[in-house]
Amino acid sequence: MGLKGRSEGKNDVILEFDDGAWCRDTQGEVGLTAFGVLLDTALGAVTRLHAGAKRQQATVHIEAHFTGASTQGHLKAHSHFLGFSTRTALPHGMSRATVMAGRKAVVHASGSFVILDLPA
Repeated sequence: MGLKGRSEGKNDVILEFDDGAWCRDTQGEVGLTAFGVLLDTALGAVTRLHAGAKRQQATVHIEAHFTGASTQGHLKAHSHFLGFSTRTALPHGMSRATVMAGRKAVVHASGSFVILDLPA
């Protein structure tokens, strides 16, 4: 899908979407499916850094608030780790992210990911 990322300190991740014509419509907008994969990956990447090497995670919830800005241009997601849930049967990693197209915010989002032990 052409994602490249880097950590910015221990609680932040920047993901860049190196897209092509395969994910854009005739007006140059990124398709919602490809955009959703970028958003899920951005929110999950930062929680994965805190989950531990012998754990896996699954998306539980994503809430996205679209600004109405165009998805034309280079997409970059900045995600931030918010912490883990407490007093729950399974821990949930929580994060927030903003996806930008150039200098315009396209979406502000938050997500929750259940953290699971890998099978033995």
